[in-house]
Amino acid sequence: MKNSRLAINEIFYSIQGEGLYAGLPMWFVRLTGCPLRCVWCDTPQAYDGGKVYSLEEIGRELSHSSSRPGWVSITGGEPLAQKGSTDLMEFLLQNGYRILLETSGSITLEEVPLGVVISMDIKIPSSGSWNEEQIRNIDYLKKGDYVKIVYTSPEDFFWLRDHDSLFIPLLREKGLLPVFLQYSQRLIPPREATDFVLERTGDYRFGVQLHKFFFEDPGKTDGKE
Repeated sequence: MKNSRLAINEIFYSIQGEGLYAGLPMWFVRLTGCPLRCVWCDTPQAYDGGKVYSLEEIGRELSHSSSRPGWVSITGGEPLAQKGSTDLMEFLLQNGYRILLETSGSITLEEVPLGVVISMDIKIPSSGSWNEEQIRNIDYLKKGDYVKIVYTSPEDFFWLRDHDSLFIPLLREKGLLPVFLQYSQRLIPPREATDFVLERTGDYRFGVQLHKFFFEDPGKTDGKE
């Protein structure tokens, strides 16, 4: 194992706010840094700064839990922006943790350890962070991984109807549907979202970001974007 050191924005124990494991207790290790600037980002505090930890120091922080090793979300920012993030994943896997990597899809997933569950975003254009790497990264997704899309307005569904052929057939071929479709605001989602999901049976799964509806500080649940 490499002697990696990582800039960490925060480490905390809370409830997963979105995606396949929404509602599940997890440790969150939020890494500093992100190449993107999504217009709806709820963790801009993770763009820079943080405290430098060794892998062993991160392990000691996680061992404060009174239960046996469980789930750890490696989030950010964009965790893969730090090269040592894959060393952290391997270290935690070797210590009995189950790992959920929350990634924007903007950096290759090629070196992510096979034992890690990947939650990958597809950033539609309204985010300001659409990129082709996320489409290429579908090649590296495997059974048990999943994809999320955060939307901001009814207009996003016009784009999806015209352009989701870029990724839906690829995900269908790999058995990775439905895509988790999630509203970015602390408001009741618009009817267009549920209509779209009903129209596209099997392709999408409607959801909300629990941390935005039920927690005052979205940084204290998942909040990774």
